Amino acid sequence: MKKNSLIFAFGFALMVLSSCDDGDIREEGYSDNNYGRVVKLTGKINGVKGWSSNYSVALAGFGDSDYSIVQKNIPVSDNGDVELTLSVTSNDIKTIELCVTNILRERVHTFKKMDVPEGKDSIFFDAGEVDAGMYRCLQDEIFTTTCVQCHGGSNTPAAGLYLTADKSYAALVGQPSARVEGGTLVIPGDSKNSVLHKVINSGYETGLRFNHENMVASAKKLELIDEWIDYGADNR
Repeated sequence: MKKNSLIFAFGFALMVLSSCDDGDIREEGYSDNNYGRVVKLTGKINGVKGWSSNYSVALAGFGDSDYSIVQKNIPVSDNGDVELTLSVTSNDIKTIELCVTNILRERVHTFKKMDVPEGKDSIFFDAGEVDAGMYRCLQDEIFTTTCVQCHGGSNTPAAGLYLTADKSYAALVGQPSARVEGGTLVIPGDSKNSVLHKVINSGYETGLRFNHENMVASAKKLELIDEWIDYGADNR
């Protein structure tokens, strides 16, 4: 009798174990509408290698904050052609962005973005041709949005300094200051002695008639300018 009971118990255990191999066993009540979702990025993305190691050009997913939930760095390509797949497994992700993040994975600048569509397992993101260089980011994020009102346009720019996209690099790098005697606007590799740094940061006596200290209020943007100068002030 004991022998028969043991045989029955062993047979029952085998039945239970074999049933576990019949399908995908998932925890009861588990629900994730984005399970298995991927974003497939294609495009011609230039300027990636022009960034310092403190930043990443990436395909990233964001929710309600400036910090990415998931991201994957864009590889350096000789001709700029990029194909990249990013897994999107969080319901909190609302936008997919081709962007730059800092070492904290905080968004610094977005070149292209799209909202996450509902009900699609494969999301195709054609970025087209993108200049993702460090100087392009600087131009878009700071000079164009903050500086060109006085340093550009159809009128004579303040101090004769153009900061429009077509003229800013040549006007800044290695150029003498028209207002700070003996100063150079941007000294590649030396942000602290560059007039551009002194003008927009506090604690420097520049002798300018107009105070620029609060023109760039974001510490993140001030760091971006210094990082670009110290990394060699390239125009990539």
